[in-house]
Amino acid sequence: MTNTILLISILSLITINAFALITIRRYFKTSFQTMFLMLGSIEKRLVKGLSTTTNGKDATWLIICTFNRESYLEKTIKSIKEHEPLIKILVIDNGSEDSTPTKLVQWKNEGLVNKVLLNNYEEVPQWQKSFALSQGIRMLQLEEYEYLTWIDDDIEVIAPFLKFSKQVLKHPDALDVKIVNLLTDDTQESIHPTEKTIQVLGESVSIKKSLNGAFVFFKKSLLSEIGLPPTGEGINDVAVEDWYYSRLFNSLGYRVASVSRSIHKAYNNSKRMTAL
Repeated sequence: MTNTILLISILSLITINAFALITIRRYFKTSFQTMFLMLGSIEKRLVKGLSTTTNGKDATWLIICTFNRESYLEKTIKSIKEHEPLIKILVIDNGSEDSTPTKLVQWKNEGLVNKVLLNNYEEVPQWQKSFALSQGIRMLQLEEYEYLTWIDDDIEVIAPFLKFSKQVLKHPDALDVKIVNLLTDDTQESIHPTEKTIQVLGESVSIKKSLNGAFVFFKKSLLSEIGLPPTGEGINDVAVEDWYYSRLFNSLGYRVASVSRSIHKAYNNSKRMTAL
């Protein structure tokens, strides 16, 4: 009898603890989602939209932010030019100590890139990428173009992407899509899960709620709604550009389309996170 009571007590304790664990897990998951939405709503109210004009129909500028990655960068630029030879490229160097600055000047003289900005490392706050993107977007305000893309300096482009990305943004099943993400793999799918799938020109395109910022394409006019990313706020999910824009997109009811057009060559060896 005593053993039976003891067994029942143990089973009851296990059941209670399991229920408590499930409840706690659901609470934190719900709390995280609520915080995500609340923070996005606050940020949406504080956005300072960038003044943009519609000009340079179909022209596209591409921004690359780099730091101490001359070998990766060269492969990235050449892969872009191989598949999209007419695209215009702006490269912003965040104070590289290798041969990158010298190479950038050479590539500009050779016409491989169109514009170059060389920063002093000690003047670049973290998150480096958001700072450089803000610089680049402001630099291009005097240029005539309609579409903007940015790409990390360790991405290899494996196929043309401009024509298809424009078709995605115009597709009737993607009216809420404002950005096309051009890198997708198992790692990114686990971080940014697919909400649904649509067909564009016979190809499957994943629709997602959040953004992977490694390689993106969008209309310049979107900047009037989402503005520039935060700068000088450190390396965290509140400050980095992809999660910042993901929260804004959730608040605005927008989505991200994701399709494979590239390979991430050095995902686990980021130079943008180098501490000052």
